[in-house]
Amino acid sequence: MPIERMIKKIHIDALRVGMFVDRYGSGSFDSPLAMFQRIVRDNNEVRMLRRSGVDWIYIDTDKGVDVHESMGTYARKVAFSDEVSVAAKLYRHTLNHVHEVFARIKDGGDFNHHDSEDVVEGLVESVHRNDAAGICLTQLRGRDDYTYTHSVNVGLLSVVFGVSLGLEHAEVIRLGLAGIYHDIGKLRLPNEIIAKPGRLTPSEYRIAQTHALEGYRIMAEQADIHPDLLSAVAEHHERYDGSGYPRAIHGAGLNRFARLLSVVDVFDALTSDRPYAKAKTPSEAFRVMYSARGKSFEPQYVERFIKAMGIYPPGSFVRLNTGSYGVVCGSNSAQPLRPQVKVVYDRKLRQCQSEVLDLSDFNTAQNDKVEITEALDPGEYRIDIMRLLS
Repeated sequence: MPIERMIKKIHIDALRVGMFVDRYGSGSFDSPLAMFQRIVRDNNEVRMLRRSGVDWIYIDTDKGVDVHESMGTYARKVAFSDEVSVAAKLYRHTLNHVHEVFARIKDGGDFNHHDSEDVVEGLVESVHRNDAAGICLTQLRGRDDYTYTHSVNVGLLSVVFGVSLGLEHAEVIRLGLAGIYHDIGKLRLPNEIIAKPGRLTPSEYRIAQTHALEGYRIMAEQADIHPDLLSAVAEHHERYDGSGYPRAIHGAGLNRFARLLSVVDVFDALTSDRPYAKAKTPSEAFRVMYSARGKSFEPQYVERFIKAMGIYPPGSFVRLNTGSYGVVCGSNSAQPLRPQVKVVYDRKLRQCQSEVLDLSDFNTAQNDKVEITEALDPGEYRIDIMRLLS
């Protein structure tokens, strides 16, 4: 018996990223049927179809999202190997944009946070195509100043988090903007405090804490700024139990975006080298954060973030129980301990014929006993993760 395809006729205004458009048009002389038969990958394609002049389109809900389905639920539509180079260009573009905007702010010049929306839009589209590619890039620690890479990483991972939670598109954009601008207040602090190679004294720490309110003041001057974005910048150092700053807000009193942002902010800080602390592996950072559920963070948000990222996020350099070494190239939200791994070195760290293993595939005899034994610091092995993944 042939399988019945789930074709649904919808109005063009309901079209959005992630839908599989089978065809469009009414079949009349003025509006003939045209075959499309692929996933709508980004908002440019949405706009293109809307400009075609048709009122109705036909979507296949077996192959893409339905009208009432969250965009965060549809499967990756582009292979990791295809998306990672695209995501790398978007990451560099975002980093350059942050450098330019932050330089203007530092010099006391004008800026418009709306100018960053197109940059975040590009990140959102990439995450929808394959979130593993973007996550991977945040794990690669370059030589750029921490202030800039941290802002880009938090912006990108906030997008990943928002998409995984099924937030509305406008909310994901807003959360990504909050990630990029969350530490903007640090640009107004003395450089000797921000760049101090060591732990701050109590008095220096009190000055450093003022960056949250300073960031709020900077962003409050922006025209048409959304209250959630403003609150996220002001409250990203508040803690769920009220132990944070600047106002010791707690629980539901905290803005929802601030609660989400604090999780992402701490994760990227813990996994970055800082003057007073060596970077932790993602799995080590997750252990620290998981133990702080109900104290520093809202419990469900820590758990949902770990699920979105995977215990071993894409880009992690790992050792398998076979003795081989590999790079995680895809997460598995259903089984976070069993992601996709590209095996690249044998047990003696000699480069071998690469092979991608899906550690969740219990039906394949050669894979059902393969598992990760530990995550390693690629820097200690002088490993170029991007070269291995290209």
